[in-house]
Amino acid sequence: MELFIEVVPAEGVMHVRVKYLKDEVLTNHFYLNRDAEISYFSCDGQETPHESSNEEHPMFSGYTAQKVLAPNLRDCLELAYSLRLSGETGCCPYVREKIAPEFTFIRWETFCYPMFFEDWDSYRNTAFTACNIQLIVPKEYDVVASKKERDTAIGDSKKVVTYSHQDKGSNVFDCSVASYKKVKFSFGSVCFLSDLGAEKVQMVNDTMLKAISYMNEHFGVRHIEPNLVFAAIPDGYGSFVCPHNNVVFVEEATFSRAENLRAIVHEYIHLGWNPKVADSVQRARFFDEAFTSYFEVRVMAALFGGESFSAESKAEHAIDAIRRGEYKLVPIAEYGLHGYGGLSYTIGALCLHELCLLLGEPVFDNVTKAFLEKYKDVPVDFDLFCREYIGLSGKDNRRKLSRFFDDWIYTCSGISEYINAE
Repeated sequence: MELFIEVVPAEGVMHVRVKYLKDEVLTNHFYLNRDAEISYFSCDGQETPHESSNEEHPMFSGYTAQKVLAPNLRDCLELAYSLRLSGETGCCPYVREKIAPEFTFIRWETFCYPMFFEDWDSYRNTAFTACNIQLIVPKEYDVVASKKERDTAIGDSKKVVTYSHQDKGSNVFDCSVASYKKVKFSFGSVCFLSDLGAEKVQMVNDTMLKAISYMNEHFGVRHIEPNLVFAAIPDGYGSFVCPHNNVVFVEEATFSRAENLRAIVHEYIHLGWNPKVADSVQRARFFDEAFTSYFEVRVMAALFGGESFSAESKAEHAIDAIRRGEYKLVPIAEYGLHGYGGLSYTIGALCLHELCLLLGEPVFDNVTKAFLEKYKDVPVDFDLFCREYIGLSGKDNRRKLSRFFDDWIYTCSGISEYINAE
C-alpha cells in the first residue's frame, strides 16, 4: 500500500491518496470514515464508478462508516478523497480526532484510510506489507507519529515526512501535528504543547527517575532505550503508548503537577513490565492493564503518599457501575468473553492489590519479579498465571493461594465482598 496524507490545519481538512495492490485487497469491500468525500476511484488505472453506503459495523457498536464495494482487480485500486475530522467520527468511544490550526490528531481508528475487513480475523490480518506513508504538513509544524521516520524534506512552505510501514499485520498509523517544544531527558524526550518553565521541567525529570528506580528495585531491572518520546495532546484525548516506535501520547494536563504524571508513569511501565499475553486472553486486558495499573498505584503511593493513590480508590467507580447493573458480575477470567477489558484497569488492579496483602509485599514483589522475567517473551494465560504464583510463593502458601484465585479469577467471591460492603 502507498498512502499520502496532506494535512491542512488552517482549513481543517486532510487530503488523502491511497493505492492498494491486488493481494492487499482482502475483502470485496472496505470501510472508510463516513465524512470522507471520494473524488477519484480507479480500478487498474481506469476511473470507475463506485457504490457506497453508510452503515453501523457490527464489530463497533455505535460507529457508522462508509462501506465501499471494491471491484475485481487485476493489478491495483487507487482512490483520492478529502476528510474533515470533527472529533466525533472515531469507531471507539475514547477517540477524539480533530484537524485544527493549533493541533491536529489523527488515529487509525478514524478509518482515515481504507480498511479491508469483515470480522476480527480479517481485521487482525489486514496486512500492509512494503507500505510507504508520506505525511505532508506546513513546514512550521512538528509531527510525532507511531511509525519510524525514514526521511524528512522541507520545502518553501511544506514539510514531507516519509515513514516505513513494513511489519505484517501492523495497520496502525497515529500522529499528532503541532508546534511542539521538545525537551530531552535521560529517559527520553517530551514534546510539550506550551512552554512549561524550568521548574515543571525539573518536576517531570525527578518524578520519572524516581518512578523508574522504584520499578527496577521492586519488579526487575529494565534497560529501556532513551529514545522514548512523550508527546502532549489536548485534554480529553486520553493517553496511550505506541510500543513499536516508543512513542507515548499523553494529555497536556499530565504536566500540570507531579501527581498527574501517573499517566506517563503508567505508559512507561507498559514498555518493560508486562508479561507477554496469549492471544486468547488479550481482550481481558488483565496481563497488561491490571498489572500496569497496580504498578502505577504502587509507584505513585511511594512517591506521594498512599492516601491519594490506592487500588481501592481506583476501583470505586467500577464497583459502583457493577452495583448499578452497568456490568454483569462475571469472573476476571471471563472479562474477554463479555468485552469487559476496561475493568482490568480497576477490578484487575484491585485483585493484585489483594494478592499482595495476602502474601505480604516482600514475597509478592519477589514472586512478581520472577514471573515477569520468566514470561516477558512467553505467552501467559490465566491458568498458567495462577499455577506460577502458587509454585513461586512456596508450599506454605499453596492452599490459601488456590482459594484466592478461585475467589478472584474464576468466580466473583472476591469482588462481591466489595460490592456488598455498606
